Amino acid sequence: ANKPWVRLENGTHVIAFTGEQPNAFLPSKSASGFPTVRLEVSKSKEALEFLKNNLKLTEPDPVDDVIANILPLYVEEDNQHSDLDLYREHLRAIEAAYGTQLRNQREKLVAVLKDKRWVPSIDSEGNKDWLTPFDCYIPTDRLIQLFEGVNGINFVDDSVPGLTGEAVRNILIACGSARYLGTVVPKAGLTADERFE
Repeated sequence: ANKPWVRLENGTHVIAFTGEQPNAFLPSKSASGFPTVRLEVSKSKEALEFLKNNLKLTEPDPVDDVIANILPLYVEEDNQHSDLDLYREHLRAIEAAYGTQLRNQREKLVAVLKDKRWVPSIDSEGNKDWLTPFDCYIPTDRLIQLFEGVNGINFVDDSVPGLTGEAVRNILIACGSARYLGTVVPKAGLTADERFE
């Protein structure tokens, strides 16, 4: 149990666990930044059963993977993520993580997504930036017409591949992006007649 004989994808060998912390994970369908067992090894049914049943290795949790390995890349104010293929992979990983059935894990993911500048945006003058979801509107036809010619309004740049579709829109809305203007109840202290007048 304390021998470093679990072979990772990068060719190194580790012990399965240090205390309760796994040093290796089973390969998953989505990209993962966690150390994973070499794919060739896990293709064997017998080896896979041994890794699962005897060593108790599991696939990495998609939420923890996104939080630990993807979102730290989106912290700088001037970050320039020019690799849109990689960004699309990140979006797929975020979508998969958001689809978890574990409510506390989804809430944890949303809390971190709200604070990161992972959304490519574009303003009315065509300026592009990376912002938090809360700083961008969803580019609906109504909002685009409403804010036409108004400076300082940022929309999600849906020309970026992967940023269209209901799944991503639902994540953006859950993280603070708005698709319509909210109403605010005035607190002027006026009577009904005064408000009517």
